[in-house]
Amino acid sequence: EMSHEPFHLFSFDGVAGLGLDALAIRPEFSLFGMLVAQGRLQSPLFGVFLADSHDEESEISFGGVSPVRVQGEVRWAPVAMPEEGHWQVSISRVRIGNQAFGFCEDGECRAVIDTGTSLLVVPSALHDDLHDALEGSITDPPEATPLREGQVDCRFAMGLPLHFDIGGFTITLEPGDYSRASVPWESSEQQE
Repeated sequence: EMSHEPFHLFSFDGVAGLGLDALAIRPEFSLFGMLVAQGRLQSPLFGVFLADSHDEESEISFGGVSPVRVQGEVRWAPVAMPEEGHWQVSISRVRIGNQAFGFCEDGECRAVIDTGTSLLVVPSALHDDLHDALEGSITDPPEATPLREGQVDCRFAMGLPLHFDIGGFTITLEPGDYSRASVPWESSEQQE
């Protein structure tokens, strides 16, 4: 069974989780773990490509990565705390543009890499500073094309990049990767 939220919004038959074995109820419920255990993969790897638009299709590759989908050199980071079952990596530093936030310098910061969400979740102690710095740098793209009245296509937003330093390399999110249009809010009093 799947929870009502958010799955009622999508048309599909089910969910194939790709978490580590520790998240599976039983070993046979780990799709990737079973493929590896049965020797069905050339390598114990999978790669995911997420499409940016309706002009291309997302895909997953089991047993390796699709070379036509990789831009640059493939980089690896060790899984932190695999006993928790998540594809989790250690973050040594978080930066917005050239401004470093000292929050991760103690070596305790980690990120879960999860294709099942587009959320960026941070500790509450970092939230306000990070949010203010990101929001303060964002501007509408020139000659913005409205998606709907009062909204612009945030894929073309301009602002500072968000950098995550992870084990000798950096993952960078541009404003179009981390922003979305503001959603107008109506309180229940306004709806009456």
